Amino acid sequence: MSGPIRPEKISGIVPADITVNVVLASIEVELRDLTSIEVGDVIPLGLAVGAPVEIHVEGDRSGSARWGQHAGRLAVTIDHLDPLHNDSLCHE
Repeated sequence: MSGPIRPEKISGIVPADITVNVVLASIEVELRDLTSIEVGDVIPLGLAVGAPVEIHVEGDRSGSARWGQHAGRLAVTIDHLDPLHNDSLCHE
């Protein structure tokens, strides 16, 4: 079976921890600058509030979001999630 997993097709799910990362930015830094970095230094990311960011699940790009704040804390608003394709989780 391929395609998105539908809840009615899933049985026997075992609780498991997975890693979800939100990638705000990736920058290049000169080695000499990196070796002189100190606690309290600021590395500008060039990313505006509300800019699109990538969501990665277990290391694979899995969607997109916009970052900002919710209740005074950093948060992301999910814009798009890629369909989950995993035959081993689906039972007909």
